[in-house]
Order: sequence, then C-alpha cells, then structure tokens
Amino acid sequence: MARDEIAVIVNADNPLNDITMDQLEAIYTGKTTEWKAIYR
Repeated sequence: MARDEIAVIVNADNPLNDITMDQLEAIYTGKTTEWKAIYR
C-alpha cells in the first residue's frame, strides 16, 4: 500500500483564498479545467 502527498501551490496574484477537497478532485480528474469555475 502506498500513499501520495500533494501540495497545491498557486501564484500569489490568484484571487482564490481557499479550495475544498471536492474542488481539488475535480481539477485533478479533469472535471474542472479553468480556475474561474471554482471562484465564489
């Protein structure tokens, strides 16, 4: 059994302050392809 760690790093000018695990999953699985889709 193995475990992978992921660090999410974005540009400081990105207006996104926080992100949920569901949103991250959508990005990494290709369901979300643009940052503007997760801005609130």
